[in-house]
Amino acid sequence: LLGILVGTMLLAFYNIYDMIKSTGIVFTSSLEPRRVAPSSTNSNEAVKIQNLHKHFNLGGGRTTRAVNGLSCSFYSNAINVFLGANGSGKSTTISVLTGLYKPTDGDARIDGLSVKTHMQHLRRQIGVCSQDNVLWDLLTVREHLNVFAAIRDVKKGKIEEDHVESLLCDVGLRASSDVLSKNLSGGQKRK
Repeated sequence: LLGILVGTMLLAFYNIYDMIKSTGIVFTSSLEPRRVAPSSTNSNEAVKIQNLHKHFNLGGGRTTRAVNGLSCSFYSNAINVFLGANGSGKSTTISVLTGLYKPTDGDARIDGLSVKTHMQHLRRQIGVCSQDNVLWDLLTVREHLNVFAAIRDVKKGKIEEDHVESLLCDVGLRASSDVLSKNLSGGQKRK
């Protein structure tokens, strides 16, 4: 029984390592990331972060470095992970990639487009599933779709009822389309 348990754990760790390696990043024994060639045949970089810095002004001439020279890539058609200790800059990096913050220095490219110069276009292309639900209690599921479409700058003529219905069906919320978000189950809210 102990042998089966140990073998299962080793296989799980190897599979996790192999998934991480396929993104082009492996961890050495000192847990310092280093670049390697991706193990999959698809080396198509979906996101390329180059020497990214994000510093915040604390006032009085003081700053704090949230991201300090991050360089890495995430590849298409692969499971990509972004791991780090609390305070290591993961959320700040995602905020730069989604346009919430501008980088202090360096750049990131999503499908070849710079977050510095093409963010308006990129906002229409990307989506983020945040850690917490971003919902308003008194809006219905359908109303949320319209609000998020407006935030992503989707032109009103393109937010057609057929498209909304299609999205509702895709995520299994058609029957709940006119329910207030405060009355949805936890799983429905995540959808």
